[in-house]
Amino acid sequence: MLADKQLDMECADAININQENLKKILYDNRNTAFGNKYHFSQIKTVQEYCRSIPLSDYRDFQGYIEEMCKGTENLLTAYPLNGFGITSGTEGKPKYIPITCETLLRYSDYLERYKKRIAEESGQGQRLFVNIFRTDLEREQEKGLLCSEVFYGWFYEHGELDTERFAGGKELLFDTGTADGLYAKVWSGILTEGLAVLESVFQYDILHFFDYFEKHWEEILRD
Repeated sequence: MLADKQLDMECADAININQENLKKILYDNRNTAFGNKYHFSQIKTVQEYCRSIPLSDYRDFQGYIEEMCKGTENLLTAYPLNGFGITSGTEGKPKYIPITCETLLRYSDYLERYKKRIAEESGQGQRLFVNIFRTDLEREQEKGLLCSEVFYGWFYEHGELDTERFAGGKELLFDTGTADGLYAKVWSGILTEGLAVLESVFQYDILHFFDYFEKHWEEILRD
């Protein structure tokens, strides 16, 4: 009974936090193009929000996002943009997902801290990230148009990314001119004692990692 009461209280707290979070987002973005279209300033409750904002897919936001990619502000969000997440394009063309500095401040560290804890609870806590992140982001056409570099760049810049916990360290985590990144990743993974976690941007990257190992194991072991 006591446990049920405690759970009810925690659920109630979570609901209140989510409601206050929604109110803040609506208030902060009330004067954006999207906020004006759906009258954010008049929405006071979750129920009003559900009635006012229709279920949408990417096509409903695409026009706004294309303009945001050109630098137009205050369309979908009033928060400053850090960059765009780019989808893999498995359903057609890649989609650009705006990522604001506010989003990164609020949520990103939770994800990284969770993965840190999982790694630390698993043996020696060494992590192997099977992707390699680009660091050559100075080219004009790539500014602001990043993929996972948005998140991991943020982690690194704010001291949340402990590169010593990754097999191969910073040099292997970020692209510094490695000719064959997967070769280096597999080789480093074999050499790392107590490897606890394999990580990737997409699940198929893990499959690609093992597929590469399967095809090149003789060369890797010989070296």
